[in-house]
Amino acid sequence: MPSPVTASQIDEQLLRLPSHYLVARRDDARLVVGPAGVFVVCGDFGGLEEASEGAFELARVTRVSLADTVLPTPVVESVVVSRARQSTPGESLVVFLYLLIDLVSTGSQIDPRTVCEVRTLLLEGSLVPGWELQQPLVQAA
Repeated sequence: MPSPVTASQIDEQLLRLPSHYLVARRDDARLVVGPAGVFVVCGDFGGLEEASEGAFELARVTRVSLADTVLPTPVVESVVVSRARQSTPGESLVVFLYLLIDLVSTGSQIDPRTVCEVRTLLLEGSLVPGWELQQPLVQAA
């Protein structure tokens, strides 16, 4: 079985994002916000199924929080980064570490105004469940 993907490995990949992307943290989870959408990203360090359920729940709670102030409310995708192939469908999309940047930076799902509104919520510390903006992105110790 491959070793689990850690938050610091995810952070190393997220450092490659353009500067207009927002990255926030809550424990070992990351929130990525940019033109391609809003993503809750977790590593599979607690096991693939548990990580999938945890990322899905964080995405759900985050979307509910966004719905209080951001209209239209963007979809919040839950993503688990893994080195293993997913054998059963779960609540979250499972991607390999090397594909993470492609996933969160391809396409255009939300407009710049929405990104600004999310940035404001993060700066105010009011985006539930306790997301903290990382500017600049600092790797986990």
